[in-house]
Amino acid sequence: MAKTVYDVAREAGVSIATVSRVLSGSDVVSVKTRKHVMEKAKELGFHPNQSARRLAGSKSGLIGFVASQLRNPAYLDYFHTLEAVAKPRGYEVLIADSELSYKHEWANIERMLKNQVEALMVFPVDDILGNAPASHIKRFRTLDTPCILLGIMRGLNLTRLTVDEHAGAAELACGLIQRGFKKLIFVTESNSGNRPARERQESLCHNWMRTNKNNTPPTIIRMPEMNSITPNLETFAEIISTIKNSLDKVALVTVNEYIAYSLYGPLNDAGISIPRDVALASFGSSSLANCFRPQLTLVEAQHEEVAKAASEQLFQMITPNQPEHMLHLIPCRVVWRESTQSQS
Repeated sequence: MAKTVYDVAREAGVSIATVSRVLSGSDVVSVKTRKHVMEKAKELGFHPNQSARRLAGSKSGLIGFVASQLRNPAYLDYFHTLEAVAKPRGYEVLIADSELSYKHEWANIERMLKNQVEALMVFPVDDILGNAPASHIKRFRTLDTPCILLGIMRGLNLTRLTVDEHAGAAELACGLIQRGFKKLIFVTESNSGNRPARERQESLCHNWMRTNKNNTPPTIIRMPEMNSITPNLETFAEIISTIKNSLDKVALVTVNEYIAYSLYGPLNDAGISIPRDVALASFGSSSLANCFRPQLTLVEAQHEEVAKAASEQLFQMITPNQPEHMLHLIPCRVVWRESTQSQS
């Protein structure tokens, strides 16, 4: 027979009201009592009946997680972190993939709202594509459910939390100059609406020229697919030609690590050695950076820190006294590896 809140209350030695408060995430219950109740619930194999709770008019105990594109593995890390924060509070997390589509994004949110989620964590499609339709932005303005954006949606004043792209790119530019590199090639994607890519380029190029005004102005090369390791022979040929025609020490920086990994083979085939002939660096957080030889220097987003901060912020927003809408920027760091070692 399935266990009920009455069984949990009896085993924990508390009232049914206390069990309900624990399951709903109420902050009026002490940490010690909350932990005790959750342990007893786990021992009994008790699982809250979400449908019954909704019918009773109480909190649903559901959080909505909407990713802009789940093929990016970083989003799954965010989801698992949110789950780890939510479960001890008695919450479950619903997940959906917008597939880089504004239409799918709002359809996902509508489904979440029909399930009476108490809050939403959304990676906005607009952060990648840009130029969201006015009607789409207007829909978000009608939300009365607490919502935190992991990224930026233009024209919205919701609570936002994202990585400080400007600071990370600035640190990379200064570090490359200190290592004696005089020529910068930045490989990015063709979509100018991609906010992280644009901020990386702006800050990297600005600080490259600001730190050393004698440097050669950066060369910008655009690649059609941002998150693809599919060979792009025309772009590879342009990169190789630019490196070979340079008389200065060259630093090659890509907008994401997937492009960087795809360049190891073509550069080697062209007789260009990393880092003897060209330094290679990128932006990302994959453990693959340590698997390639030479190991890849990365501006690493602290995804776990961002995910934890966003999850805690989200549960603060569920409480009656919600914080003001704000923008949180989480620092990233440059992890210098073999691919940018200065060669005499």
